[in-house]
Amino acid sequence: MKRTWLHLFVLATLASWTAYALARPGGAPASRTGAPAIGGVAAEGRCDDCHGDFVVNDGGSVSVLGVPTLYRGGSKYRLTVHLASTHTAGISGRTWGFQLTAVDSSNGLGAGTFTVVNATETGIINGSSAFSTRRYVNQLSAGTKAGVASPVEWPVDWTAPTSGGPTIKFFVAGVAGDGAGGEAGDWVYDGSATTRDTTTAALPRTWGSVKATYRR
Repeated sequence: MKRTWLHLFVLATLASWTAYALARPGGAPASRTGAPAIGGVAAEGRCDDCHGDFVVNDGGSVSVLGVPTLYRGGSKYRLTVHLASTHTAGISGRTWGFQLTAVDSSNGLGAGTFTVVNATETGIINGSSAFSTRRYVNQLSAGTKAGVASPVEWPVDWTAPTSGGPTIKFFVAGVAGDGAGGEAGDWVYDGSATTRDTTTAALPRTWGSVKATYRR
């Protein structure tokens, strides 16, 4: 009987560690971009909830390149997540990770559609509960770019909502890993970008306001 229980315990332990090992290389759990509370939707968690050894945004940055100032409903845009850190310069086994989402700034719901460009390096996961309308792009195991020097980049396509109208915010988080495994000793970065619909009406200006501009 003792051997049976021991055998079951070992199997359960191995199963739990296998699940952990498979989950983490697939990226962070959903809803960890640090997006603030918007339109009744609660604030998301942050990467430094787990990777909390250092101050956020120290010695580096994460950004979303290619976000248009104005978007056209239904159009597709090639975005690039750009992550840089000076802290990994002397670490040969450094690794990298990110999470990206797009949010309607009027109600907090997910906005537009993400499409994977490189299925070997990136994947898309769904949010749940309060974040169920949001989609998240994460790096996969091959997308951790082990050993690659700063900066690193991941491409992703985003198609704007066909209805147009809302101002959309992109929220992104990045992690520069020390290559030791686990969650200690990593650096966390966060960033955001904004795009507006091309059909958004310009603010009206009176003749008086125009003359006032030229008097300055």
